[in-house]
Amino acid sequence: MDFVSKLERERKDPPSFRAPNLFKMPAQEFEALFTPIIDYYSKIEDGQIYVKSFKKIIRDAFYFREELLTETDNELADILQQLYDRFDEHDTRTVASTVYPVDVVLMVYILCALTGKHSLPAVVEYWRFYNPYLQLMIPNMPSPEHIPTHETIRTVLKLVPPKEMELFFADYFSKVITDIIPCDAVPESEDKSQSHRPKLAFDGQEVRASWRRGETSRKKKGAISVSVYECASKSVLGYTTTDCKGTEDKAFVSIIPKLSVMNNAIVCADAINTKKVVFDEFNKYGIDYLFPVKDNRKVLREAMNSAFENAPDSDHLVYVASPEKSSGRITERKYTLIKAPLNLPNDQSLFNRTKCLLRYETITQQYNKAKPKNTKTPSTEIKDYITSLDFSQESFKELIHSIEVYWSIESHHNTLDTVFMQDFMNMCDKEHLSNRIGINKIVYNILTYQRQLQGLKSKTPTYPFLADKCNKDPETAFAFLCAYWTAGAPQPVKTPKRIPTLITD
Repeated sequence: MDFVSKLERERKDPPSFRAPNLFKMPAQEFEALFTPIIDYYSKIEDGQIYVKSFKKIIRDAFYFREELLTETDNELADILQQLYDRFDEHDTRTVASTVYPVDVVLMVYILCALTGKHSLPAVVEYWRFYNPYLQLMIPNMPSPEHIPTHETIRTVLKLVPPKEMELFFADYFSKVITDIIPCDAVPESEDKSQSHRPKLAFDGQEVRASWRRGETSRKKKGAISVSVYECASKSVLGYTTTDCKGTEDKAFVSIIPKLSVMNNAIVCADAINTKKVVFDEFNKYGIDYLFPVKDNRKVLREAMNSAFENAPDSDHLVYVASPEKSSGRITERKYTLIKAPLNLPNDQSLFNRTKCLLRYETITQQYNKAKPKNTKTPSTEIKDYITSLDFSQESFKELIHSIEVYWSIESHHNTLDTVFMQDFMNMCDKEHLSNRIGINKIVYNILTYQRQLQGLKSKTPTYPFLADKCNKDPETAFAFLCAYWTAGAPQPVKTPKRIPTLITD
């Protein structure tokens, strides 16, 4: 049986799906299997397919097949099997006419995204350029005669339900934090062996190019990505999408039951999510929170101002950070923690677990050494928070650290927009757009894992540097994917910039 017929037989018999042991075959059988492929590529003119030397790839794979097997082959078989089990039931195409299986297309798309290229034409070029290598490494890969168009890839992505992609991400690509809590959540001054709670940040990110022309409101979007972000490991634990600005709270509530780590975490969000629907869900699962209160709740804000003014000095916990000089500014930070009064306004069901109030005061002074007379008046910014943590020095340290690391989620958003070009995705189909966002999250977590892993031995590499490595060598992309799939979380060595030392007034 020739190579093409063997592939077609394996595709038509899904229950017998197994990765062929290409690198354990005897030399003669291995050479005979790939003779049709070698002959096929030798007949193709230069320019029709961008492969410099397929015979060299076959020769290298033959001599190093045992090494390749131990590193990637078993893991790839497991990943493809999981992809097949998860998404094959949603494939509505007839088996006889299916040339490009869903699991294979998703695998190639993830590998292409690891190179920093995310458009559909880029996936087609990746499929064409690295087709000989993909034939060796991916079971059920279509024959070399079949190169999909970008419309075919779009059709396959639309077959996958977005909710199923979200569950797939939560099951297989958010395990970095659920298995091992990174140790950079531990302040330098404390014992590393002690247990410290993870800090989770929740925020929404709109895909700006997905705004629909003709909509009556610019709040209507093709997709708004809502993520739960672990600040210590810099990984995404869960995500979902919504299509309207201002509905992030409902999307956030839908993520909470999927994350087991939230039971021991401190969750932070912005002021727009200080709503009853979110707090009801937190009360249901007993999740600790740190939420800001702004002028969108004026009555509560005024009550908090009164509480800070009237609280006795003995009930204050105060921490003043050392002044910082940067970019022509001197910044001073002050944290004040008090017990929450019993007569807080608004719906008591909203704040029945609120135990403390936290005030974060920032004083910024502009300075100019060359022109001291041009020094401006210091500006003061005050932020108020409510929290379910107890009034204690240990809780105070956790709260200060939560505020300091919360805004790291903005670096995640910036990476998605600048490296993954998520802000420029303007496709009209919601399923396609949502699944593209999910693939971006998958690739982000894989590259983040490699950054932390390589940062333990040397300088932490950048995302474009790792993407360029995957672009130059497809085996590197396979290795990154398999390493993330099989390993737990790396142990970061970085510590917070400012370590709280408490001062009691």
